Amino acid sequence: MSLSLLVFIVTWFTIGWILPATAGRALWVGVLWLVLTLAFEFGAGHYLLHKPWPVLLEDYDVSRGRIWPAVLIVVLLAPLWTARTRGLLIQIP
Repeated sequence: MSLSLLVFIVTWFTIGWILPATAGRALWVGVLWLVLTLAFEFGAGHYLLHKPWPVLLEDYDVSRGRIWPAVLIVVLLAPLWTARTRGLLIQIP
């Protein structure tokens, strides 16, 4: 979970630079970060480290105590949460 904390800290300091105007844009930033994270994880894991797909997918098995999916949820939602917390979003009626 320390990685989740690190994601929040980095997001806290960079969200002012990213400056999403709406909640939808903040969520799109999170989606982009999630896609890039997954692309790197599977791309590097399979094509550079030559790990088979089933081995890479083992990290997603929460029934075996894997918490990686929780980190990915944080990556997805951190831009929205921090933008809201810092009051950077424009309220659209």
